[in-house]
Amino acid sequence: MDRRGDLVEGLKARKLGQVAKELMKCCSRPLPNGGFLTVKETQGGLRHVSGLMHCGRHLCPICHPFHAAERRGDLFALVGVNWEAGQHFLFTPTARHRRGVKWVELKDSIKVVARKMQDQRRWKESVLGFTRADESTWSDKSGHHFHQHYLLTLRHGVDGDAFAEWLQGFWEKTIRDDRSCDWSGMGGRWWKPVRSEAELGLVMNYQTKDWEEDQAETTPEDLRGALQEVTGAGTKGQTPWDWPAEVFAEVWTASKGHRWFGTAGIWKAKNAPEVTEDEIEARREAKGTPIAWIHAEDWNALAREVRDDLLRGAYSRDMDRGQFLRWWGECSVALGGVLGLGEPPEDLENG
Repeated sequence: MDRRGDLVEGLKARKLGQVAKELMKCCSRPLPNGGFLTVKETQGGLRHVSGLMHCGRHLCPICHPFHAAERRGDLFALVGVNWEAGQHFLFTPTARHRRGVKWVELKDSIKVVARKMQDQRRWKESVLGFTRADESTWSDKSGHHFHQHYLLTLRHGVDGDAFAEWLQGFWEKTIRDDRSCDWSGMGGRWWKPVRSEAELGLVMNYQTKDWEEDQAETTPEDLRGALQEVTGAGTKGQTPWDWPAEVFAEVWTASKGHRWFGTAGIWKAKNAPEVTEDEIEARREAKGTPIAWIHAEDWNALAREVRDDLLRGAYSRDMDRGQFLRWWGECSVALGGVLGLGEPPEDLENG
């Protein structure tokens, strides 16, 4: 929440008020016919607020951590099942680019090749399934850097080195707009075998990483080297909220409707379609243990600045549950007792 506030102020300072307004719409209104806003805590101690309308955008500081955690849970449930199914590799295609290239141009160039790649006979005959996570970074020196991370599962018997050679040739031949592929990304680790079930879990964790979390701190020491070797990055690195305001605004606007994550084959949940942002939002309403609440009518009566402060506290990672509940109680006293602790009263739950 603090990151969103800082970002909004930066956008306004650069006269990018429309993007700031869109960003602030997340959590600005209760769900229709909702009786309560409920602060919930999930396993692991992360908190979120149900009962509010969320934007579900990948670049939203509020929505991304919850969505990433949900996708991570879905994938981890398949790691043990899929480890023996085939051979696993991390494949990271990227393209060279000049400073000043538009984000959408670079993204489209890579996505076109990716779609054609998946239509090839050799791909269909060799690949059992994959997960795909799109990632974008930015630097003063080279501008936007859009790339993809694939966890590929090849059939047993497929020659991994030969398949990598075919992929490299296909991308070099197919990429358009006078671009060329960059195989030096991630220190040359564009094709890496995943050598154990533990490493497979690390790749899934990296693909669904929480930008605010230091993975080096949350990864067991004996596996940190594997994470560095497989992914080329063991720490959280850059977040979209670290970008200059005008860069964030460009990507925010150009990425509307863009699917940043995808699964196929054995990595799709069995007998179910790929989970969408809307489905993840539905999970938000049902998931977690209620620890605090406010009635929607009381929420609407509060000043916007007060609502923002309450949201900031609810999503803060600097307060554990006990600290948050004490803070929430103090806020309630200051606001005339409109905030509650624990589960919402059942007799008022539907308003």
